[in-house]
Amino acid sequence: MVKINGTKISMTRGDTMQAQVEIFDTSGEPYVVQEGDRIRFAMKSRSKGSCGQILLYKEIPNSTLVLTLQPEDTENLPHGEYGYDIEITMATGIVDTFIPEGTLELKWEAD
Repeated sequence: MVKINGTKISMTRGDTMQAQVEIFDTSGEPYVVQEGDRIRFAMKSRSKGSCGQILLYKEIPNSTLVLTLQPEDTENLPHGEYGYDIEITMATGIVDTFIPEGTLELKWEAD
């Protein structure tokens, strides 16, 4: 089960998750990904007073802009809430973290 509400993702641990990623420019128009751009997702542990350890790092394909988490990406992680961000590094060298503080909640799976 996967539910997405804004930047909050709730999913069952060990499931496949696919989410379309949207990027907008400073005027609010959809950004057209250019050759050489790189988009990445990083999920981190949440701990008070720190930005957390990166537990999962995924490149998002420019051709689809679909973030895919495979079962093996989450099946061994404890259930609970994690933080994530998504950033683009443009071919020009500009870096923009366009989702700076998302939440991913891993729920228990039935055995």
